[in-house]
Amino acid sequence: MNWQSIPATSIQEWLIAVASQVNKEVMNKVIMLMWGIWKNRNAQVWDQKSKHASEAYLFTMGWYEDFKKSTARPPQQSREPIRWQPPTERVLKMNCDGAYQAASRHGGVGCVLQNSDGIFLACQVRPYAFLMFPFHAELAALKDGIIMAQTMQHSEVIFESDCALLVQAIQMVSHDLSTMNVLIEEVRSLLRDNPGFSIIHVKREANKIAHLLASHAIRNNVSQLWLVTAPEFMRDDIRNNVIVI
Repeated sequence: MNWQSIPATSIQEWLIAVASQVNKEVMNKVIMLMWGIWKNRNAQVWDQKSKHASEAYLFTMGWYEDFKKSTARPPQQSREPIRWQPPTERVLKMNCDGAYQAASRHGGVGCVLQNSDGIFLACQVRPYAFLMFPFHAELAALKDGIIMAQTMQHSEVIFESDCALLVQAIQMVSHDLSTMNVLIEEVRSLLRDNPGFSIIHVKREANKIAHLLASHAIRNNVSQLWLVTAPEFMRDDIRNNVIVI
């Protein structure tokens, strides 16, 4: 869709025209981006602080994705529950997630590695300080997961994240030099160095073990690594998620 070609003499006309041509999800994002632009402009005018355009976009969309997660309706009882799905034979799967506290700007990340039989292989948690927004925590989680798999010398790994914005950011072409894009490029470089690595988006219900680990990291403020045997505090959740210890 060519946004600039929409005929309008005012922002109201433009919004009405856009609303008639896009679905509800896209319209929600348009409104959120307008809010993000307004907020960024106010920060520049009143506080002499502003974000790079791409960082303002990531902040706004990250907030929107986080809002959707927190307000999502629980699945209906009649529907088949969404669960973690094992990869194909000889391929491993690394689930990654980040948690963020806006008040303190602290966060935590969690990564869990399983094989094609669903057997637990390893997991790690790490707290982070001075994060900019939820997307920053998600990006840190993915980077830690890739480095973990690389350090363990695995060559065929699928990385799963429930942050659609993160997956899109890694896959799209961008050349700006904002803080987030520098970090995104680091992750892209790691993926290029490991051609057997790939990243996909999954529903939050299929990523709940990584979410549990991220919450543990931010709550306990300690870095930990477990190999072969899963930590006791998450074993019941692992069993319920159809992962074999």
